[in-house]
Amino acid sequence: IKGTEVRVRVTSTMPAGTTGGRLKIDPAGTSPLAEQKDGTLTGSFKMDKDGFYQVELDGPHGEHVNASPKYTVDVIEDRPPTVSFDKPKRDIALNPVEEAVLQARADDDFGVKQLDVVYSVNGGEEKTVTIYGKGAKPLPQVSATHTIYLEELGVKAGDFVAYYAKAYDTDTVSGPKSTSSDIYFIKIRPFNQNFKQAQSNEQPPGGGGGGGGRSAGPGALSEQQRQIISATFNVERDRPKTAADKFKEDTVYVGLAEAKLRAQVDEIAVQMRQRVNDDPDFRKMAELLPKASAEMAAAETQLKQQKTKDALAPEQRALKYLQDVEALYELEVRQRQQQQAGGGGGGGGQMDSELADLFQMQQDRQANQYETQQKAQQQ
Repeated sequence: IKGTEVRVRVTSTMPAGTTGGRLKIDPAGTSPLAEQKDGTLTGSFKMDKDGFYQVELDGPHGEHVNASPKYTVDVIEDRPPTVSFDKPKRDIALNPVEEAVLQARADDDFGVKQLDVVYSVNGGEEKTVTIYGKGAKPLPQVSATHTIYLEELGVKAGDFVAYYAKAYDTDTVSGPKSTSSDIYFIKIRPFNQNFKQAQSNEQPPGGGGGGGGRSAGPGALSEQQRQIISATFNVERDRPKTAADKFKEDTVYVGLAEAKLRAQVDEIAVQMRQRVNDDPDFRKMAELLPKASAEMAAAETQLKQQKTKDALAPEQRALKYLQDVEALYELEVRQRQQQQAGGGGGGGGQMDSELADLFQMQQDRQANQYETQQKAQQQ
């Protein structure tokens, strides 16, 4: 590996004399050989480029005699580590008092020195926890777990925890190289929301009727925003090994995706203000959507300047607002369903229908745009 110190011990078939010899090294020059008590000669050298070395001994008249063939040295680069999650390997939804068990894995050609889990709440300050390292022996493969206790974080329904893993190798030449995994999200759901309801973006196999109604909610907006955050994170993570023109292209693409989603949020916000009524949750949702839009616009500005790292904070703040809308929407739907089941007034059904129509309208428009684009591509 590049930067390795190669130590050579030479045993000659005849005495080399008191002057010993040297190692002829290409392209590094020469390195002296020192005679040992047992008659052998020792020396060392470091290689940063491909080349060869050859033993030269001193002849009886002080001449340099080739005493070995040329030995080839192939210098290999220390590859960065790879890191991923074995568990849970996807976004999950938990209530505010549950525990999230994260199992990360890292591999490296010459040994993993350290493995960290990095997480933040609602796009706030990141916290780093070292789950392997701190004096431990570097290993080619490392697997370790960390448990995030959501109750200790003080989260509530609508919040989220973003997390990723980061691994460091043992490169002592240019410094330890690090690699980050993909970023994942823990969505905080209400206590009384069962597992099936938590999967707001999933439908049963075959497209059963139970999942279709929920897909009309704001969960589709928050899911798109999570995808935009993941894309921004990956573009920033891979920036050192990405060509400048490709980085610019990827940044523009993410910025366009954010702008498109912001336009959808703005349109829903306008329609909500037009239909606003005395329901406090409805009014709250109408207030939160413009705040999400403002954060998206801030993220777009950073992306236009190719500041992907700076774009992550407003993107995650926008996600927080969208998930707050989602939590209010789901609370409103459950309350209306309970009122109807208990024989309550019929106004709630109209309210529920209005909310669903707003989000369904956007979803239908997206589907139509997608179908139109597909037809155009086929033509």
